[in-house]
Amino acid sequence: MELLTITLAANQTQQFAKSGRYFEIIDSSYAVRVDFIGDQGQQTDSMVNALSGLFIEDPFAAFAITNGSVAQSITFLLLEAGRGGSRRQPGIVSVSNKLGAGITQLEVSAGLLTIGFLTVSVIAAASNLRGILVRKVSTSATAGAGQADIGLIAAPVVPTSTVPLNGFNMSRVAPTGSSVSAVDARNDMNYQLPAGWGVWAVTQHSVAPAAAGYTFTYELL
Repeated sequence: MELLTITLAANQTQQFAKSGRYFEIIDSSYAVRVDFIGDQGQQTDSMVNALSGLFIEDPFAAFAITNGSVAQSITFLLLEAGRGGSRRQPGIVSVSNKLGAGITQLEVSAGLLTIGFLTVSVIAAASNLRGILVRKVSTSATAGAGQADIGLIAAPVVPTSTVPLNGFNMSRVAPTGSSVSAVDARNDMNYQLPAGWGVWAVTQHSVAPAAAGYTFTYELL
């Protein structure tokens, strides 16, 4: 029995010259394709859109795994003969409140005061290889004479507005008027963001605010 974990970039294919009779995906965040190769180099079978818990029992001389559009780590099981495995149930696994050693809190205060639209990278998408566990977020602002607008947004690409259609707005405030303040604090979120997503602080100030900032507490998985 052999248990292997690999990391694949988006759309990457990796071939393995390993023979066996049983193959099972133990852990994957996104679907992959697995092509099985026989003794003569011919393709004998395929697993398409395969997720955790899927398995096959059929002799193979080698196999190739092709990832989808998001980088991820994949764990799979190989057996030369016989039967074995986890029979793990595919689907979403609930996240507990247990804190990990990699928990990090970022705080930015009295910054992000530029008039107009601005995005500031908080977590680069390229550094998120296995997902992000969001523990706590908050945004706050005190408007000047106009509107102050700040949000913390998770998305697969750089947001182009404070309310993007292709992202998750985790926290946002938009006070309007001289010295008007607002705070949006969300504790104990325990949201798991997909691998390949980044996090941005996004602002849209019509007049430079008196203050603006955010707090972001997270763990890289």
